[in-house]
Amino acid sequence: MPVREVSRLPELNEILETSDSNRLIIVDFFANWCGPCRMISPAFERMSMEFGNATFLKVNTDLARDVVMRYSISAMPTFLFFKNKQQVDSVRGANESAIISTIRKHYSSTPANPNAASDEEKKFLERFVGYTELRKMHTDEVFKALARSVMPDGISDRLESGEDEKKVLQELLDWFKNDFFAWFDRPTCPKCTLKCTTEGLNGTPTKEEKDGGAGRVEVYICDGCNSEMRFPRYNDPSKLLQTCTGRCGEWANCFGLILSAAGLENRFVLDTTDHVWNEVYLKKEQRWIHVDPCENTMDRPLLYTRGWKKQLKYCIAYGHDHVADVTWRYVFDSKKLVAEERNEVRQGVLENFLGKLNARQMAGATEERKRELAVRRVCELMEMMVLEAKNQRIGWEKLGEDMGGRTTVCSHLASVNAHAVILRLSGYKLQNS
Repeated sequence: MPVREVSRLPELNEILETSDSNRLIIVDFFANWCGPCRMISPAFERMSMEFGNATFLKVNTDLARDVVMRYSISAMPTFLFFKNKQQVDSVRGANESAIISTIRKHYSSTPANPNAASDEEKKFLERFVGYTELRKMHTDEVFKALARSVMPDGISDRLESGEDEKKVLQELLDWFKNDFFAWFDRPTCPKCTLKCTTEGLNGTPTKEEKDGGAGRVEVYICDGCNSEMRFPRYNDPSKLLQTCTGRCGEWANCFGLILSAAGLENRFVLDTTDHVWNEVYLKKEQRWIHVDPCENTMDRPLLYTRGWKKQLKYCIAYGHDHVADVTWRYVFDSKKLVAEERNEVRQGVLENFLGKLNARQMAGATEERKRELAVRRVCELMEMMVLEAKNQRIGWEKLGEDMGGRTTVCSHLASVNAHAVILRLSGYKLQNS
């Protein structure tokens, strides 16, 4: 892993506190004006690539004065070695052989916790954290009121009156796809009406674009008149109610708000091979179903692997108060997936990470809601297993174009006492069960 610079004592303390007890932490105290510091720096970078279960940090002694004072650093470079929150050794001076010898003295390639993420795994898992904030916007009452103002009349009332959820959902999909939202590929110049043929350049969002939740913007230059056109990638779903355009991320984001406004419990599903869609929980059928507003389709979970020939690896679903790995719903052979294709993060590490993310998401939830989510999760996992077994019996080539999901109700598990199955598979912890 690359060497990371630490600028404040609380930052260093957090790293020491949260690191695996068997992980070695090496801190290089340096100064920009120090010749030996500059000389040893490339070697320190090489060491960081060689020793995978170690964290290599740098502290600029002219800037991070609180760290310097805490460890009484008086000469540069100085290297401090930490393990299990304690300083275990030190090396003063740009002595490469002494540094390597000290690393080998304390280094272990095996984490004390087998489910502790390596630096590479942490980097991979970080992408899954930000989407929890997105779901909070989908439950904002003001945002939902804005969504209802643009939706077809009577949707919520029809659902409350007991009308078939799938029928209403299909009508919502048809309206969203055909009458409300538009796909954005490349812009058409408003001056000369030519369709842009070049790829967009990375631009810096303006203040107005940032206020709309744009973290980045694509800038296009017209082939005919050199006019500049901008495509902000808005993350604020209420802003998308105004722009009504985007790619799959914007489609699923905006449709998630529409679903919440209609009173349909939903999840935002991230696929790490660059697609996103939604899932909706059908109360009458007691199951989650696949919903893709871009494709105007629902309950066809093998659409991507069977229809698009995609090789899915990680599909993570975000509810407003929980997170779930739902990859099994969207693949044909889960055993092959885990054994041969999932290599970015160990399965135990992923389960441990999602369990912690779930605990954070469910903070404040009632025990009744936690139990409901746990039972749902067990039903969902069993449904995925049954559906996969059914597909395996049919065979890949004979599945045809009908890739719909199961329609039977998981009522036989409505009162299940989840215990170890829930703790192991769902990541939801119950109290007083």
